[in-house]
Amino acid sequence: MKKLFFLSLALLYITTACDDTTDTLGSSLTNSEDLITVSDGVYKIVSRSIKVDSVLARNTTGYLGNVKDPETGSYIKSDFLTQFHMPENFELPEDTVYARGVMADSCDLRLFFSSYYGDSLTTMKATVYELDTPIEENVAYYSSFDPEKRGMIRIGEGRVESSSVFSLVNKNYSDSLRYSGSYTNNILFRLNDEYIDRQGVRYNNYGTYLMKRYYANKDDFKNSYTFSHNVCPGFYVKFDNGLGAMAYISSSQLNFYYTTVDTIEHSRYSSFAGTEEVRQVTKITTDTEKLETLAKETTCTYLKSPAGLFTELTLPVEEICRGHENDSINAANMVLRCLNNNVSSPYSFSPPSTILLVEKSQLDNFFKEEKTADYRMSFIATYSSASSSYTFSNISYLIRDIYNRMPQDDAQREAWKKDNPEWNKVVLVPVNVQYTTYGTSSLVTSVTHDMSLSCVRLIGGEDNPYEDIEVSIIYSKFNN
Repeated sequence: MKKLFFLSLALLYITTACDDTTDTLGSSLTNSEDLITVSDGVYKIVSRSIKVDSVLARNTTGYLGNVKDPETGSYIKSDFLTQFHMPENFELPEDTVYARGVMADSCDLRLFFSSYYGDSLTTMKATVYELDTPIEENVAYYSSFDPEKRGMIRIGEGRVESSSVFSLVNKNYSDSLRYSGSYTNNILFRLNDEYIDRQGVRYNNYGTYLMKRYYANKDDFKNSYTFSHNVCPGFYVKFDNGLGAMAYISSSQLNFYYTTVDTIEHSRYSSFAGTEEVRQVTKITTDTEKLETLAKETTCTYLKSPAGLFTELTLPVEEICRGHENDSINAANMVLRCLNNNVSSPYSFSPPSTILLVEKSQLDNFFKEEKTADYRMSFIATYSSASSSYTFSNISYLIRDIYNRMPQDDAQREAWKKDNPEWNKVVLVPVNVQYTTYGTSSLVTSVTHDMSLSCVRLIGGEDNPYEDIEVSIIYSKFNN
C-alpha cells in the first residue's frame, strides 16, 4: 500500500508538471508506466539542540518586560531601542499662530501593544533614556547588544530620563473605553521636565525643543535620516522592576501638544511614530547556563525563543543520492513531530508558530541579507495544532544541490567533507514572517528572528526514545 501511494503520488507529480500538447497527449496517457520508473526511499535524520547566545534583532515589534520561564526557571528580560519615522512633507503651522509663542504644552512617548504574555495586572516599572547616537541602518545589532556599554546613552544634565510605573491593563480607564475600537493598550512616559540640548539651550520640555528645532532648520525634518542624526537619535526603554509580564510593542509614538489661536484657542498635537521604516532593536537578557543544560538533553531537541535554542538536522544526503545520481528527486517530505509540554503552568510558552529551515553555514547571512524563504534553499513551515507537528513538504532541490557541490572522486570527497564539516547540516529557527497579498496569492516579504516567548520540544536527539525523524523520497527516471 505504501509503495502504491508513492507511485501514485509520483505519477501525479510528473504528469501535472508536464505541458502536454495534443500530438503527445495519447502516448503520455497510455505509456507513462513504460517510459518512467518510479521508486521511493525513507532515510533517518539525526538531530540535536544548539544554544544561541544572540540573534540578529531586526524586528518591527519591540518587547518590554521580565518573565520567569516555566520550563527552565530562568528569567528573561527585554528592553528595546526605538527611533522615529519622519513622514513625507511633515509641516508645523506658521510660527505666528501659537497662543503662547513656539512652545509645547506637553510631550510624551507612548508604547502601543495589542498582545502580551503573562499577568496583565502585575505592576512594572521602566525608564526611557535619550540616545546620544542614532541606531544606524547599516549596522547589524544583535539581541545581546547593550547600548549602555556601547556608550549610546546620552549623559549629563537636562537629558531625557523619564520613568513610568504601569500594568499592561490600565485600570485608570473604564472597561468600556479599553474594549472600544478606538483604544489601544499603551505604556505612557511623560517628557515634560526641563530639557537642555547639547549646546546648552534650555527648553521647558522636550516637545518645545522639537518645535524650536523645526523652525530653526526645517531641512533637519525632511526625512528620517536627517531627523535621527540632527534632532532626535531615538530612545532606549529599559525595564527596571517587576516580574510576570511582557508587552509586545507594535509601535512607539512621540507626541507633542500645543495650542494655536485664531478667534478662539485650539488644542492640537503632532506625532512621530516608530514604524517598520526605521530600526527597532530588542535587547534580551537571560540565563545562558540553563539554556546550555537544555541543549545537552539527548532524548529530544528544542526550539526556544527569544535567543535561545535551535535544532540542527543532519541530512542523509549521500545515502539519498547514492545510486540515484541520474534520477530525479521528485519529492522529499519531512515531518517534525512535537512532544507534549512537560510543564503544567497557565503561562507555559506556546510552540513557535512558524519555523525556518536553512543551511547552517548560511544562517547568519540569511538574516543579515534580509532574505526570504525561496522553497529551494530555504523553507518555512507552520505549526499544526491538529497533528502537533511541522511539515516540510519538499526539500528535494536543497538535497540535490548539496550533493552536486561535492567532488565526484571518493578521495577528494572525503577531504572536502573534512574541510566543510557542516556540509550536510541544516538548522530549524523560530521566525516571524510577513506576507504581501497580490490578488489571491500571498508572497513572503520578510523573515526575521522570532523574539517572542515560545518553546517546543521535538522528537529527536542522540538517544531519541521515540520514532525516528525521517525524510521520505520519491525518485523517477526515464527508461532507456
